[in-house]
Amino acid sequence: MNRIACCMAATLLVVSCSSQNNNKELFEAVKNGDVCKVESLLAKGADPNAEDPDFDKNNPDYNPTRVVEAAIESNSLEIVRLLVRHGAKMPDKSEAVHRLIALDK
Repeated sequence: MNRIACCMAATLLVVSCSSQNNNKELFEAVKNGDVCKVESLLAKGADPNAEDPDFDKNNPDYNPTRVVEAAIESNSLEIVRLLVRHGAKMPDKSEAVHRLIALDK
């Protein structure tokens, strides 16, 4: 029984590390405006609501904290739409929503 539990824990750890890597790559793809890479990573299980792995809560000048906010910040409406179709939650910040509306014009 311990062997099975150990194997399951190892599998979960590998999946967790893989997801974290996908999420880090997702942020890079979003920041670079790489729509194809974003779509590929989402298909591989990257989290459309992931928090930025490089986010520093002690740096008040550093934004955004979630991948959809990075897409809005990068002025990529296509990526924002892709993330939303994959379940990304839009930020509550009215400024971000206004920027998104401006992108759609």
